[in-house]
Amino acid sequence: PEAPQAALLCELVLAATERKSPRLLEFAGLFSTLENAFGEAEDFYAHARSLHEEPGDQLRCLLYAVEAAARGGQAEEGRDMLRKISSDPRFSNLPGRSAALALEKEAVRK
Repeated sequence: PEAPQAALLCELVLAATERKSPRLLEFAGLFSTLENAFGEAEDFYAHARSLHEEPGDQLRCLLYAVEAAARGGQAEEGRDMLRKISSDPRFSNLPGRSAALALEKEAVRK
C-alpha cells in the first residue's frame, strides 16, 4: 500500500493488537482486500477468527477469507475453507452457512 494507506493499516493493526479486537482485525483484513493484499487479508481474518468466541463471527471471518483466497488466485485454499465450514457443526444452524454451501457448489463446478 501507498504511504498514507500503509500508515493507516499500521495504526489499525496496532490498535487491534493493543485492544485484542477481532473487529479491528477484520477491518484491517477488509482494508487489505481493497488494497489487493489478499494473503495479508487472509492472515488478518484468521487472527480475528481466533479471537472471536461466537460461531457466527468466526463464520463471517472464514467467508471473508474465502473471498480473499479466491481474489488472490488461491481457489483450492478457498474450497478447503468452504469444506471446513460445511463440515463444522458449530456453523450448522447459522444463516451464513447456506451462503458457504452455495459458494462450495459453485466452486465445484469450476
